Amino acid sequence: MTIREYYNIILDRLEKGNYQIGTHKKSPQTKEEIKNSIKTNELPLHALNYLIFEYLKDNDDNRWSLIFPYVIRPRGVNKKGCDIDFTKISVDELVEFMITIKTI
Repeated sequence: MTIREYYNIILDRLEKGNYQIGTHKKSPQTKEEIKNSIKTNELPLHALNYLIFEYLKDNDDNRWSLIFPYVIRPRGVNKKGCDIDFTKISVDELVEFMITIKTI
């Protein structure tokens, strides 16, 4: 599976409302407040945020909480059959993908 295919699956799940909200202990908002503030036009950004989150988690880097107060986690991804091993993807590859998505 390519990063683009994975991103498209994530975005599709977010657009269908098939997600949960993950927060860290210092999040200033409740999950309900976050859910009510999510705008449809921001879902592509949330999909990219999830890719960054998963990249950091796969590489044993818990600094995601320094970047995001919450992460929208699509259901059914990051599991066998629907996952990418981000330990095999360089930061440069991830950033290059993110740039191509933002310029479309």
